[in-house]
Amino acid sequence: MLRNLPKKYLVSSDENLPKYVIPFNGRKLFVVQSVDRDPRGFAWEHVSVSLKNRVPTYEEMNFIKQLAWDPEDEVIHFFPPASEHVNFHEYCLHLWRPIGVKLPWQEDCSFGDASE
Repeated sequence: MLRNLPKKYLVSSDENLPKYVIPFNGRKLFVVQSVDRDPRGFAWEHVSVSLKNRVPTYEEMNFIKQLAWDPEDEVIHFFPPASEHVNFHEYCLHLWRPIGVKLPWQEDCSFGDASE
């Protein structure tokens, strides 16, 4: 379940859309948190992460994932088809988690032996 990010980093909240500036390793991560519905009506927890001059790194995205969700929550970064791609910010990445829906691989298969 999507957790509220620390209030000390909250800079504004327009139309129930909290916006944060979160420090990490000397950088300022700009973060927006929301719950959105897709065209089929499915609800998704959503966090966007951006910087002013580059795309966030894996470490920065993972840091925000750990702040925003429980460690065992599965969260996705999508690469949409080029024809559906919308880019409002050149240096922004998004994390998504469906609400109340199991992902196809969560019941039937695994990604490998966790003991390896």
